[in-house]
Amino acid sequence: MKNLKLILLCMLFVIGCDDTDALDNIIDGTDGIDVIQLSEDGMLEGSFQFSGIIIYENTECSGTAITSVCNEGDGDFGEISEAQCDSLGGSMIPLIDLFTNGDPTCAPYIIFASDGSFINPDCETFTYTIDSTYTVQIDESECEDQDGNDIENITTQAACDSVGGNWELDILDGFLNTVDGSVTINGTDEGGCDNDEYVNENDCYDAGYDWEDPECYQYTLTYAPDHDGTCTGEDLCDDGSDGCESDDDCEDGEECLDGECNFFECQSSDLDCGTNQECVDGVCIDLIECDSDEDCEVYQQCDGVCVDSYICTNNAQLYSDYIIGLLAGTATALDCQIAMSGLLEWCEAGCEYADGYTDEDQICTEEFLGSSAEDISLECAVLHPDNSGFFLTGTFTATSFTMYSTEDCSGDGMTGMCMDGVSTNESACTEAGQTWMSYLDVIGDLSVTTQSGDAAYCADFDDEIEYDWYTNQADCEANGSAEGAADGVWYDASCSAIIWTESN
Repeated sequence: MKNLKLILLCMLFVIGCDDTDALDNIIDGTDGIDVIQLSEDGMLEGSFQFSGIIIYENTECSGTAITSVCNEGDGDFGEISEAQCDSLGGSMIPLIDLFTNGDPTCAPYIIFASDGSFINPDCETFTYTIDSTYTVQIDESECEDQDGNDIENITTQAACDSVGGNWELDILDGFLNTVDGSVTINGTDEGGCDNDEYVNENDCYDAGYDWEDPECYQYTLTYAPDHDGTCTGEDLCDDGSDGCESDDDCEDGEECLDGECNFFECQSSDLDCGTNQECVDGVCIDLIECDSDEDCEVYQQCDGVCVDSYICTNNAQLYSDYIIGLLAGTATALDCQIAMSGLLEWCEAGCEYADGYTDEDQICTEEFLGSSAEDISLECAVLHPDNSGFFLTGTFTATSFTMYSTEDCSGDGMTGMCMDGVSTNESACTEAGQTWMSYLDVIGDLSVTTQSGDAAYCADFDDEIEYDWYTNQADCEANGSAEGAADGVWYDASCSAIIWTESN
């Protein structure tokens, strides 16, 4: 039995995960070629709505036609016989209903123009031809860069080659039915292994990849004279039923993210992926093969494949260890100098780009990149004063860690944080199905620290330049810098209070 979950995920002309970007969904129609407005040159004009879909188990679009699937429940759909479907307690539904939720009026349109262009359901413009025998050819070929991203405003292979792109040929054949005025379009999927390295089914499965059989997808489009010819790009068939509130609402291998079920091929670990692959945002991607460091990005080195350089990984670990020590109260001025010097090297190597930081959380600012060894030493000396006159001996273990929004650690404090970023206590966090992280767990079993607090202050958006002349939030946010270049940001007072208990 073939599983059609991928059809639901890939949608449109990528049913079965075809490599084409092609046309999209489905329809309901009209009464013959007389109602179709062909131009004087015999070109199609007007909107056509998807109204049907047929699958053939070969690339010739021949043999037994599959027009329906078994809805087994819980989002599972199978290409099995009606008798088998009944035995599983399922029901047979037309293929088209997978995309329209049983409402043919919500299916998308293709809008043809007499100049040989058409607009697909994604509101992208491509070209088509139709000859005297009413044979239709759809051309959605595109130019892509080395990362597979579309290069805009390139319409020919020659132009694509001139900019070093890859021309992705995407031609679909079809015909205009002179009896009922519908247009039939055929799309094929050659099938094969998810990894092009494997050319036969057994080797593909043995390597842990999925194998897809070749198939043909035949779409029927019906002339829609009442459509206004406007493309919105919206999925009118989406009723929101695919939304989720938690991972329990999703299929195996999916996680609920921003109200939608997302498929995660890997869970942050590269061990979930194949050889020469890494896990990026839940998806296994192929590492780039290389002969030297020059074949890789500036923040990478060549080990047969391009991987993040030692400069990036080692200095990131040094800085992380320092932050943990800083929170625990064990970090010294020397630790600070080592970590900040490493962070400067991390920035200079372009590692921040590798980790995908945005402008809003940028670490490698121009000011920091201009830091000298002396600047770092002075800054670390300020962060880690001598503490003369403060003496304490013995081994201590933290038994309480509370964060306050005041400088003197007064008022109500928080002992941890919820990973949803909203719930303010452990009970509410648990009820929301989220994970509560205690500040004390972050500290662990470490040595003594001191209480510290910061007064509220006004600064710029990046917290790099303080506007000391504003002493309250209203003036800070209303006026900003003295030059009036930008409104200020008010940073509330904060204090960390850690209670330590001596242990044996």
